[in-house]
Amino acid sequence: MVGYDRLGSPELIDIARLADRLGVGERYVRRMVAERRVPTVKVGRLDRVDLAEIRRWIEEQRRPGRYQASYWHEGLRQIAEQTFATKGDALALLPSIEADLRRGTRLDPPAGKVTLGAWGTRWLVRTDLLGAWSCASGSSRPATSPAGCCGRSSTRR
Repeated sequence: MVGYDRLGSPELIDIARLADRLGVGERYVRRMVAERRVPTVKVGRLDRVDLAEIRRWIEEQRRPGRYQASYWHEGLRQIAEQTFATKGDALALLPSIEADLRRGTRLDPPAGKVTLGAWGTRWLVRTDLLGAWSCASGSSRPATSPAGCCGRSSTRR
């Protein structure tokens, strides 16, 4: 087992060895320990680091990808949700996005975050149907649907 000695107990190293293994300064590692950003084990009053825990911690710190594909659609810059390790991989996604846009099959990710109520209100305002209905109770405030306000039926102006 990696990170354990022959007896099965965790292999603990000091801060100086960890800094050497990570290729950073000892002062930087001590600051990270003080900020509790690195998992440590107290042995008396000394801080020690379990190698198995450090390997898990390093894996958690890895960023999934550095590059994202971006493209322009209807005058707005769109950024693809996926991340890629290389710029070439990110650029390879663009032809499929462009083909989907031309076919009309590309789904707009931000559009999926709009609720039906918000979309309906925007549609009513955009098509000027919101002002076309008035409340049967004589209210000057227009109803938001043909059903009227307060459950009463509406009449067209």
